[in-house]
Parts: sequence; C-alpha cells; structure tokens
Amino acid sequence: MLEDVRGKAASFFKPGRRFSAGVLAAALGVLCTSAPARAEGVPVHAASAAQRQQAQRHFDRAKKLQRSGRLEEALAAFRAAHEIVASPMTSWMIARTRRDLGELADAEVDYRAALAEAEAAVARDGRHQEALDAIRQDLRELEGILGWLTITLIHAPQGTTVTLDGAPVEASKLGAPIRVAPGPLKVVATAPDGKEVGREISISAGQSATLKLPFAREKAPTTFFAVEGDAAAEPAGEAPEGSAASSRGARTWVYVTGGVGVLGLGAFTAFGLMSTAKFDELEEACPEDRCPSARRADIDDGKRFQTFANVGLAVGVAGLGTAAALLLFGGSSEPEAKPAAAELRLGLGPGAIDLYGSFE
Repeated sequence: MLEDVRGKAASFFKPGRRFSAGVLAAALGVLCTSAPARAEGVPVHAASAAQRQQAQRHFDRAKKLQRSGRLEEALAAFRAAHEIVASPMTSWMIARTRRDLGELADAEVDYRAALAEAEAAVARDGRHQEALDAIRQDLRELEGILGWLTITLIHAPQGTTVTLDGAPVEASKLGAPIRVAPGPLKVVATAPDGKEVGREISISAGQSATLKLPFAREKAPTTFFAVEGDAAAEPAGEAPEGSAASSRGARTWVYVTGGVGVLGLGAFTAFGLMSTAKFDELEEACPEDRCPSARRADIDDGKRFQTFANVGLAVGVAGLGTAAALLLFGGSSEPEAKPAAAELRLGLGPGAIDLYGSFE
C-alpha cells in the first residue's frame, strides 16, 4: 500500500523540483498543526502601480529561489509579495511551495485561501482564471493524497491529552476529522495520573477512519450486605412441641433463609448491572462486533459477571421460597436446646463474590 501511496505522491510533486529525503519523509508524515495567520496586502484591483512593482520584485526573487531549491527562502519572499498585494497568483505559489516542503496539511489551508482569492478576482473582472484552474487542480490532487482520522476518547478522565505520532492534538480537534498523510500512525492518550492508552492505525490515501481510545471505568468498591437473626434467651430445659421457644426457632430460620434470598437478589442486581456496563463498554470499543485480542479480558469479565448474576438469581429465588414455606407450614417439631443466632455477610467486588456466615 505504501508503494502505491509513494507513487501517487511522486506524481503529485512534478518533475524538475528538488527534494531531499527529509522533505519526502515529511510529506508522508502526519501534519495536524494549524497554519500561521496570513498577512493580507491590498486586493489586486485596488493596488497602485508602485505597490504592484514592489510586490513583483519580491515575486520574481521568490521564483528564482524556488527554481534553485531554496524553498524556505522562496516561501518567505512569496509571503512578502502577498503582504503588499494580495494576488491569487502569489497565494497559489505560497500553497505550492508549502506543498513542496512537505507541509501538506498547512498547504491545504493555503490552497483554500488562494481558491477564495482567485474566485473573488474572477467574479470581479474575469482575470486570474488560469490561476483559479491551476489551484483547483492542485487542491484535487492534494485531497486525493491526504486522509481523515477522527480520534474519540471513551471514559477518559478530565485533562487527558492526546498525541498523534508524537505531535500534540488540540482538545478541540478530538471527535472531529483531522487531516493526516497516508501510512501507519500511532495515537496515544495520557490521563492526568500517567495512565496511557495507545493504538496504531494505517491510513491509505483518501481514506476516512475513526480510532477509539477506551479507558477502563473505575472499579466499584466492595459492598457488604448483612442480615442478622437472633432469638431471645430461654431458660434451660425442654420445650414442648408448639411452644413459644419452638416458634421463635422457626422464625429464626425464616430470617436466615429470607436473608439468603435477599442477598441472592442483591447479587443478581449488582452483577447484572456490572455485566450490562461491561457489554456497553465492549459495544463502543468493538465496532461491527469485532473486538481486538486486547479486549479478551474484558469479554471474560462480562461473561463472569453474567454467571454471578444468574447464580444470585437462583439463590435468591430458592432462599425466598424456603422462607415462604417455613412461614406457611411452621417450624420443626423438635425442641431447641439453645436459642439460635445467625449472621450472614455478602461481599461484592470486582470479579468476586464472597458469602460469610456464622450460627450460634
């Protein structure tokens, strides 16, 4: 792919121009910095004879520098001419020189400014049609080489910064298409605490692509639910069937099984929410249901949360069903030698569920 891109770039930079290896490498790099402000001279139709002569001297000098390959000096001379007379021809030369320097993204900005000047001049008196046609042709070729990249941050902390092949990207440009040159690109997002999320992507000529950088959501702290049941102390001795002590013992087990049921439903709710959140995160990070291998751990977490939720639902239904049965049909006919006391604690945390219990 890069060979095709380089071939297209070589045909774009017309023969006869002199380029160094560094310039061609820059042409294939990413350029997302904004162009400096253009100093505007007087419009062509309003320029005096003296202003035209002065601007022409700068223009002629710039052309000589351009032919000798001194492009930086030529660019400065073209700008000096434009500061005197805002000629579409001079604007075109500024854009073309920046293109030849490999400043493709900035050259596009200059081409569009030159296009506006040329269209206004042609609409006024019909002149500069040749320059207008040439600007349009160059701009079409440039647009065929450049690509578009949209960078989207997901769950990123406030203050996260982004670099594109090492160059900072303005926060205002995130979420919107950015002009890039074809080839492999590396995007890195850095949170204020130093955590980084990086991705690599390859852009072909004229391609538009979106790159998502997902940050992991903050883990929820472990939450404990506690259910306690107890019975008042009774004097030692046997309790007859159906006595108050036996009833209190039965109620204790109603509390215990009911508490287990409530904890089970709580686990079902908590892990169900965690599973749903993980699904939403994967859906954002995996367009067209295609996830990179780096997301395998997140997929496994989602499955594990769903399993815990299902287990919690089963425990909840069983516990509440048992409690209801005890309430309807009464407790055990066996006397209780000692009052019962019970405590259950459920711990919910990232990727784990713990059930603690004690009976006295």
